[in-house]
Amino acid sequence: MFSVKDLKELYMLFEEVDVGEIEFQQGELKVRMVSGLSKKPVISPVIASPVPVPSPQEVKSPLPQESPIKDVTSKWVGVFTRLNPKTKEAYVKLRDTVKKGEVIAHVRVLGHLQDVVCEYDGKVKEILVEEGQPVEYGQPLFRLEV
Repeated sequence: MFSVKDLKELYMLFEEVDVGEIEFQQGELKVRMVSGLSKKPVISPVIASPVPVPSPQEVKSPLPQESPIKDVTSKWVGVFTRLNPKTKEAYVKLRDTVKKGEVIAHVRVLGHLQDVVCEYDGKVKEILVEEGQPVEYGQPLFRLEV
């Protein structure tokens, strides 16, 4: 005799295996499962819209606008510092103007300072990392308005 547990296991097996019909027999008891799902794709009718559809010549696709906000990200895993080791002052502050190629911070990696070089000309909108905070590769450090 099949127990409820056996029937549940058969049902789970039937759903996992990609078959349409399965039959089991134990003594005089016989269990047959048939999938009611059709393997054929379902085609739904298309209903005409009362709104006129413009022709491809009428549709003007706007050019993608580049965001004026860009992130400067870390190229290393280490500890972030904005301080110039010689002057002990921050390289940049909020709302400072920066140039492409300018050193704006450091990441300390295994005791060595790695330069964080600005990739854009712009204005510092946001400083995303605190002094001495650990940073990951690809983590945004600054947000610039270019």
